[in-house]
Amino acid sequence: MIGRLRRMSWANRGVLAEAVCALAAMPVLVRVFGVRSLHDTVVRSTSARMHSGGSADATASTRVREIASLVVSAARRAPGDHTCLHRSLALWWMLRRRGFDGRLRMGVRKGDTAFEAHAWVEYAGEVVNDDLDVERRYEPLPWQPAGRDA
Repeated sequence: MIGRLRRMSWANRGVLAEAVCALAAMPVLVRVFGVRSLHDTVVRSTSARMHSGGSADATASTRVREIASLVVSAARRAPGDHTCLHRSLALWWMLRRRGFDGRLRMGVRKGDTAFEAHAWVEYAGEVVNDDLDVERRYEPLPWQPAGRDA
């Protein structure tokens, strides 16, 4: 871990530290504000930063995947239980802060013994923090808070 951290760029070290902080904050923010209110607040506070244009270029997609990988790395090593919702909210917020118009997605399925829910993030129509087939395993919810995307 220390060797990997030393080889990491200073910019990515900052993203990793931000991810640790965001992961620690998300359970509290979700509990205090709720997912819908938190989502709407993030959309309102970051909408001016969104890059205009339709599709993402290769450089943007690469950076988004790099940020997603750093959030996963932070979640593996940071103390606490980081649910898919908390990880996805942290990643989605971090992307929007940087002007990447990611999309927070949630889905459900009937498990063997209970109802199951899952959250993930998409960018330019592709899943960035989960298996690419997540939409086949979970039925995406048509959740549309105040912002354009869910």
